[in-house]
Amino acid sequence: MPIAQQTILPVSDWNPSSQSFEQLMIAQAHQINRAAPNQFIEVLKALSLEAMEWFKLDRITLFPNSMLLLNDGRTLTTARTGHRQLDINNYLRSNYKEYLDLLRSRQPWQYFNQDQLRQSQLSTLNFVYEEGAFSMELSV
Repeated sequence: MPIAQQTILPVSDWNPSSQSFEQLMIAQAHQINRAAPNQFIEVLKALSLEAMEWFKLDRITLFPNSMLLLNDGRTLTTARTGHRQLDINNYLRSNYKEYLDLLRSRQPWQYFNQDQLRQSQLSTLNFVYEEGAFSMELSV
């Protein structure tokens, strides 16, 4: 089938919480591979909603590791029903350069609980707390 004729597969019939992590990854790899290039963002958002359901996350925001791309608005954010998506303009008002430095850490992942978000010296982590976060996990 030519790429132009491919369509996004419906995800409404799939229950991510009843699948193993491996099944989730395989199903998502098949979906993203079958998507037309002009549907990539739409498919990625649908797949991120499935992943959020599986991991019990409220929202996911992908940031580029580049201040130029970040200032250009090259982010992708999606949230489960009942949760706000990140407003990138509010985020850019905080000292996001400190946050990008945090992402450059050599640690494969970092976890911040609610008190750490509230009391952090990094204004971006305070902002995430003010947005209603109970915890935050960063993976690099």
